Amino acid sequence: MEPGTRQELVKDALRGFEAQLRLRNLEGAVSLFHEDGVLFGSEEHETATGIDELRVFLSRLFARPHTYGWSEFEPLHTGGSNELVWFVAPTTVVVRDEDGIEQRAPYG
Repeated sequence: MEPGTRQELVKDALRGFEAQLRLRNLEGAVSLFHEDGVLFGSEEHETATGIDELRVFLSRLFARPHTYGWSEFEPLHTGGSNELVWFVAPTTVVVRDEDGIEQRAPYG
């Protein structure tokens, strides 16, 4: 897979994941992961591996009184193969409360 293509795929996946997070759509968010997918959160020990752990992780996230998103990932560094893709990039986390008020903070 060409690096430019991989980067576009990662960006598309991140946009889709953010949309599901904003909607609090558990099954929609989980469906974006491979059955053995891994998610690393921002807190220590905040990881989920596989669909069952992802459901638990995201259920806890959706129980909070706010939603999460981000601005563009720049610069986006990707690697991997056709079977596995990883990425690293700084961004700005966007936390939106139930009243629509947003708070932003650097994340990276």
